[in-house]
Amino acid sequence: MPSAIGSILVLGGLALSSAGSTAGASREHRAGVAWAAVCALSIAGYHLAYKAGLHAGGNPSAIFAVSLSFSAAISIVRIGRSGRVKLAALVALRGARIALMGLLCGGSFLILMEALARGGSGYVLTLRNTSVLFAAVLAWTIGEKPRHAELVGAAIVAAGAAAMSF
Repeated sequence: MPSAIGSILVLGGLALSSAGSTAGASREHRAGVAWAAVCALSIAGYHLAYKAGLHAGGNPSAIFAVSLSFSAAISIVRIGRSGRVKLAALVALRGARIALMGLLCGGSFLILMEALARGGSGYVLTLRNTSVLFAAVLAWTIGEKPRHAELVGAAIVAAGAAAMSF
């Protein structure tokens, strides 16, 4: 029962944290929110695909390495020659920072993969959704003014994740 309540809280909190984001907004803004929803569905889909690969016996590090290799190759081809020239210049200028960010992001995703291998995808992904709480706090620290509904929604997501752990 706590898991069901937690799931409802998470869904409600996510909805509340984006509530009103299209009220009176331009067509471009509404289209951006629609694309964000499509991205959310895609993210859920690839997490479920990762879980299926893990369930089939795949090693978390190997699955991540194959996924990252394919996505990097696709991105390098997609950006074209001019994009690759810009990328090379950026790496030459900020290579150490890029490597550090890659290690941090890659490491955090490997932790996610290990958690998916050991736990239920609902719990792991719900815990990951608590990032909206951290995003709201970070937005506030850099001077943005999150709406009250966004802050309450983020807190509800965190409460839902906590409820699911019982």
